Order: sequence, then C-alpha cells, then structure tokens
Amino acid sequence: MDSWKPILLLLGSILLTLPESDLIARGSYFPEDFMTVPQIQPARFSPGGEALLNIVYNRGSYRLYIYDLEKERNSRLWQLKDNETVTEIGWAGNNRIVFQINHGPIWRIDRDGNNPVQIYDADLFAVGYLGIYSGNLETTQILHFPSHEEGDLIVSEFHPNTGTRIFEINLATGKEKEISKHDDLFNFATDHVGTIRIAHTVTGSGKFRILHRRADNQSWKNLDDLLPASPNRFQYDPFSIAGRNHVLLGFGMDPELAYLASNAASDRMALFEFNLNTGKLALIHEDPVYDVFSMDPFISKIRLIFSEKEQTLAGYQYIAEKVERHWLLPAYEAVENKLDERFPGKLNIILGTDPNDRYFCVLSYSSRHPGTLYVYDAQLDRLLSLGELASWIDEEDMAPMEPVSFQARDGHLMHGYLTMPVSDSGNESKAVPPMIVMVHGGPWVRDVYGFLADVQWLAYNGYSVLQINYRGSSGYGFKHLDMARQRYGTASLEDIIDGVNWAVSEGYADPELVGIMGGSYGGYSAALALALHPGKFRCGVAINGNFDLVEMTRIISRESPVTYRYWKEFVGSVFRKDALRKASPIEHVSGIEDPLFVIAGEKDETVPVQQSREFVAALEKQHIPHEYREYRGEDHAISGRSNHVHMLENIVNFLQKHLPVDP
Repeated sequence: MDSWKPILLLLGSILLTLPESDLIARGSYFPEDFMTVPQIQPARFSPGGEALLNIVYNRGSYRLYIYDLEKERNSRLWQLKDNETVTEIGWAGNNRIVFQINHGPIWRIDRDGNNPVQIYDADLFAVGYLGIYSGNLETTQILHFPSHEEGDLIVSEFHPNTGTRIFEINLATGKEKEISKHDDLFNFATDHVGTIRIAHTVTGSGKFRILHRRADNQSWKNLDDLLPASPNRFQYDPFSIAGRNHVLLGFGMDPELAYLASNAASDRMALFEFNLNTGKLALIHEDPVYDVFSMDPFISKIRLIFSEKEQTLAGYQYIAEKVERHWLLPAYEAVENKLDERFPGKLNIILGTDPNDRYFCVLSYSSRHPGTLYVYDAQLDRLLSLGELASWIDEEDMAPMEPVSFQARDGHLMHGYLTMPVSDSGNESKAVPPMIVMVHGGPWVRDVYGFLADVQWLAYNGYSVLQINYRGSSGYGFKHLDMARQRYGTASLEDIIDGVNWAVSEGYADPELVGIMGGSYGGYSAALALALHPGKFRCGVAINGNFDLVEMTRIISRESPVTYRYWKEFVGSVFRKDALRKASPIEHVSGIEDPLFVIAGEKDETVPVQQSREFVAALEKQHIPHEYREYRGEDHAISGRSNHVHMLENIVNFLQKHLPVDP
C-alpha cells in the first residue's frame, strides 16, 4: 500500500537518517557491533568438489569469496554495496557462479572474478500486512542452476497484475526464452534435474493448494488427492506457513520422492517421505513437542541435507529448544560427533558437503557468539577455519540465552528464552537486574535460540531479556497456534503477564523493574500491555505497531481480499467494531500511565505509519508521557543499518531514563 506523505511537525516527530559517526558507544562495543550477523545459507560446493563459495559479512556489506580447498586459500570474488544481500547463489559448472541480490538483479561471474555481467534486472513488488509471511510471491525466484557454465538458468517472476511467468536465461548469451505464463499459479519448484514439478495456488474460497506433475508436458494435479485426508481445521492465511496442513520441503535425489512436513495425522508437523508415483507416505520423524518444521533466522534455508555420493537424504534439521539434528547416514553423524567433542557447548551444524562426502562445511555457534565457519576434511581428519562471523565480539562479554518453560494460568505449558546480563567480572550479576520482556511479531512466528542482536545489546547494557512463545506462536503444534484465534492480543497478553509473574517468583526479576518492548505485533502488544495493565511495566517500547484494529481491518478488507478471509476469522470482521475496539490500544490510551516510546518507519508497507502518528496524537491529547521517532524512508523492520543502530541506541537511552540499571 502507499504510505501517507509526512506531516511536518506532527507532535514534534523527528524524521531521522543519521550517519554512523553520530552514534554513541557504550563501553567496549557500539550498537552496530551486534548488527553484523549474516543469514547463513546452505554450503555451495563446486560440482567438482574442489572449491566452496563463502559469503562474508563485514560491518555493513557482504563479500563473496571462493575458498580453494586444495590450496586452503580464500579469493575475493565480489564486493556488495551497503544494504545489499545475497538471496540466492549457486554454481553453473566448475567455472561460473550465478547470484541474486535482494531478491532482484541476477548476476553471473567467472570463478576467477572476471567478466561480471548482470543478466537480469527483476521488477520487484513488495507487499505485506502485519508481518504475514508472503513466501516468494513478491520476488524473482531462481528455480534451477544449470550443470555447465553456458547452460540455461530457470527463473520465475511473479507480479500481482500479470501473474507468474517462467523463463530461461542462457548464461552464455544472456538471452531469455519464455517457458510458460500462469494467472493463478505461483511458487514453483523443480526437482534435482531441473524439471518443474511443483506449483501452488489459492482456490476461490481462499484455500491453499499444492499442485504437482511428473513431466513438463503433463497437466497439474492436486497433491491433496494423493495425501491422506486432513482434519477439518481452520486454514490460516494461504501465504503464511502458519496453520498449513502440508508443506513441501523439497525433492529427493530420486525425482519420484518428495519430503513433506504434515500435521494431517497429529497436532504437530511431522516429517514424511512421499512417493509421488505410488502415493505412499512414510513417517521419518515426529517430535513430541515441536513441529518438525519452522522458520529460523540463522539457518532459514537449511532443513534437508542430501548426499550426492549416496544419492539419498543424509539427515534433517528443525527448531526445537535449539536446532535439532538427526542423521540417517552414519558418516554424517560421525562428523558431527567429532565436532561436538572439539567444540563442547556449541551448536555444530553441518551446512552441506561436497559431491564426494569428503568436505563438510560447518557452522559452530552459540547464543553468545554468531559462530565460526569451518570445513572439515573427513579424509584427512582436519579442520580448516573459514573465519568468524563476527571476530570483534568476545564471547565472554556476551550473555547466555537459556531455554525456559512455565505453566500459564490455565495450566498450558509455555516455552521461551531467558537472557541474563553478565557482570564486569565475567560472572552473572548477583543483583536482580531490570528485565525487558521482548515480544516477537507475527504473532504466527516464534523466538528461537541463537545470537540475537537486539537481545545482546540490551543484555550488554545491563538488562535481562525474557522472550515468550505465547499461544498464537508457530512451532509448537496447531493447538498452540490456534488458541489465539478470536483472542487477538488478549491471549498472548495473558501469557506475557504469566511469564513475568513466573520470572518474579523464580527470582529472575523484580516486580518493580520490568519493561516491555517489541516490533509489529510485539509493538502492538507492548502498547496494549501498558494500557490494560497499568503499573505492571515501568515503561514500554512499541515499534511499528498496529494500534487501531478497526482501521487496520478496513485497510485489509479493501486492499487484500485473500488476507481478509483469514483476518476476519482470526482477528475480527470489519462489522464487529466493538470487539476490534476492545483489542485496540488506541481505544485505551487513557489507561496508560507509564512512559511509552513509539517508533515507526515512514515507508512501512505492512503497518501504515499513520497508525503510529494517530496513536501518538492520542497520547499527546491525553498528556501521556511518551517519545516518538519516525525514520525517513524506512520499512517495517527499520532495516537500514544506520537507522537500526541509531534506534537501538535510542531505546537504551529511553530505558535508562525510565528503567535505569544503576538508579
């Protein structure tokens, strides 16, 4: 949606775009030191197995390297600009690399760094509402990399006005050749040899469907016709992972085998092998607590690990308390056991192997450090370091994150994470520090274990951080997710309050020294908590929150009919204004007693900035103590590096005023 034009001098709001030199350091670290953790992608070994693509993030920009496994040497391939990220990368034969920047432009470059050419300039289209995960709908997707440097790259591109087109780009000439166009199909997938086998669609009633075919010349069939009948559950937004009955994870080395996460047979997502020829579904693994499928900001594209040598699935990973790893091939398990012995207390995650299962690329990390990348040579039993993801961070300075659990008021078991600050001496502080409850967005995502920039920045400044995967979060089965339906805002708030009471009862928090903050749904929750539970929190920070559900529902009903089908069932219909008002912070401003810091991105396309402006106007009218910061040109995540680190600094300054560590 279009953002409203800035209103000058609105309640003294400040439009900020500051250079890094204006940032203030605290102690030995700057806030940007915590913002330098790249998203780890699967390891990309060359087809010959003698080289590995290595993506290095260094304080604001990415660099592409090729690591020569025989010479044990890194060579820089490409320098990206600030705020550019590599969203897809792969080999075309042994001598050419293809990569995509920010889901848009596609480049090719020779292995020696010569002849860089942009072969496609994507027409990006971004859309989102309240953090709904929209998959690849708004992006250009590389579906398949060719096996040689002059082959054809298979690409799909979606646009809401023209649908999806699939085309080939010849890497030698750059010429395009259209394969097909589709008005109602999207999110295509190929098998390992490049045959387009999977597509997705949404029915007229808003139901999500997975379609499949066995060859390019065959018609599409509904995959549900081959699968066991699913329970008649409420189906969440079709573009969201949350609440899905079946999620296709990928093809096996045998193109007739696919892998599914499915909760058709139980409350939780389990992992299945699915034979597309016979329709046979074989259970591989089911967890008693967690979905065997979830999104993770650290290894978001890593779920299945295949062995080219053995032509089979080697193992799989999913998010439980931490990353769970299960291996089907003994050789892979033996490698991980060696690494666990060498790096105790770390999560040692295999990211991929070369075609001969000799070299294993591994990330070793913890909640106190983003980690180090290694290559393990199984033939020589040697470990080669590719470097730390953040060499400037000393693990001893960082705070440990621990998984926690507690019972909510109705007996429902809740899970989350607690991070306690470390004192100057390196020991955990004996005094109970002030606590910040950090509420995740969504609500249909979840918090995970790992090195989290915002959490570590708060802990470094002396605050403990409690994160709760309240009901409505994904990853804990359908029931836990669905318990928030028709209780938008209130169900999660009860769990947050119960979490604070648990932390106090266990001695982790002082009931007089608790604050709350979050972004998107988390920002909404922070404002609602201050409004409905005055005095429970000393202060709050609300980032890009949706404060007026009546207006938000109007916008969604007008601009996104598909999303509205979900929204009116999960949150409320535009015709149920009384219920929407009860859950809207803007309707309860008079109940707020404690200081609130409201932060917004001027160009937020998920929650319009007008939500924040009108909420701040209401705070001003009621003389509620508050601060407001609006970042020019920023999106829902305040993703610009300078603006984000400036926001972190301002959040700590606000907390020190109203919830000081050393009063």
